Amino acid sequence: MIGLEPAMLDAAALAAAARLAQSVGAELAALFVEDINLLRWASLPFAQEIGAASAARRSVTTADIERALRVQAEQLKRALAEGVQRLELQWTFEVARGQGLSALLACAGASDIVVLAGSAGRSTWEPALEALLKSAFSFEPAAPGRVAAALDSGPEAMRVLSAAHTLAQASDAELVLLIFREDARAGEIAERAEAWLRERGAAARIALMPDPDPALIAGLIERERVNALFWPGVDHELRGVEIAALAGAIGCPLIVVK
Repeated sequence: MIGLEPAMLDAAALAAAARLAQSVGAELAALFVEDINLLRWASLPFAQEIGAASAARRSVTTADIERALRVQAEQLKRALAEGVQRLELQWTFEVARGQGLSALLACAGASDIVVLAGSAGRSTWEPALEALLKSAFSFEPAAPGRVAAALDSGPEAMRVLSAAHTLAQASDAELVLLIFREDARAGEIAERAEAWLRERGAAARIALMPDPDPALIAGLIERERVNALFWPGVDHELRGVEIAALAGAIGCPLIVVK
């Protein structure tokens, strides 16, 4: 699953989601989130907008915002359909109302993987929807980089490793495993991951981290030119907060594996 709305739309995240889905024959589920805060703002009696060209003020109503959101959703759905057609991907497009990341995680349901756009360093200006989606599905060779995966002692650790290995192979990238020293089973996690990779004729570099602090991880992402970060996504409230903080700190797609 990937979020398709301005605050979450990112060519790199969409490309990673499409490449993963294509590599394993999975369905690409797109979710357009109607921002509930925007609708609440429009319901206020003093809500106004300023025209970009005319600089004229005019009142805004909830109906105006709902109409604009429907138009935007239809544009995205058409552009997505065109983009996935040549990749022969199974896909769905749904609309939900809520608050960005919270709505996306809540709607993930049975989705195994949720792909989020990293926020750090993102430009506030985005190209036209068609241009953005076209670049995402072109799969043009990216600059040399790495795929990173955070492994812990949770039950989803090997699913995280498997998904990261799949994307690293598909994009011809080096795999880096982040293991946190504070985990009592850090050595066991590293040995198990290396054995799993050896069975598949692959290898990875281990990066020991003192703790899962978003700032420390963001620094490693930048230094190592990481193109995507895979993260364990056990379903509980604290993990949702953790994911939001991490997505806001890093500059590459954050791929949450359940």
